[in-house]
Amino acid sequence: RAGRGRHLPRAVHPDRWINGGAGGDGGERATPSGGLHGTNKWCVAVTATAGGAWGAVDSYPWTLGQDFIANTSSLRALSGVIYFRVFDASAVQRSASYAPGFADRSTHRFVGCNAAGVITLYADGVSVATSSTGGTGTWSATPAALYVGSNSGSSPLDGSITNVKVYPNATYRAGM
Repeated sequence: RAGRGRHLPRAVHPDRWINGGAGGDGGERATPSGGLHGTNKWCVAVTATAGGAWGAVDSYPWTLGQDFIANTSSLRALSGVIYFRVFDASAVQRSASYAPGFADRSTHRFVGCNAAGVITLYADGVSVATSSTGGTGTWSATPAALYVGSNSGSSPLDGSITNVKVYPNATYRAGM
């Protein structure tokens, strides 16, 4: 069923899009398969519940690779702002951000999509930010790992993560 999202249960190898593995670093870690970046069109979705105020401390619901280096991406909460960022093959950032004013300890669904360099952040089913400037937004290689709940083991999300999905295309659909 190409184009449909795939779940990432804890420490399970679910399918061909992501290869599971226990992170042991404050978050789950998995390896995106080579097919994820083939056309530089993909989405990552996660449902996150803040343990306190959203973005009160620097935290990551997910990262593809380690943030701030070439061929990576992240969803980051910092100072009340949600950032979806893609670092291209030269480590230049393209970022879409949203200051939602979420209630403390609330649960929200976030989807970050990269459509060949046009990046879009969705919150609770609504497109809230898009960017096509700053860097190319495209990769020359697949990130080494998908980290759920942290940035490669640092800045863990104070809260909980459920319903993680990786989509091998960048077409947002209701229910993602």
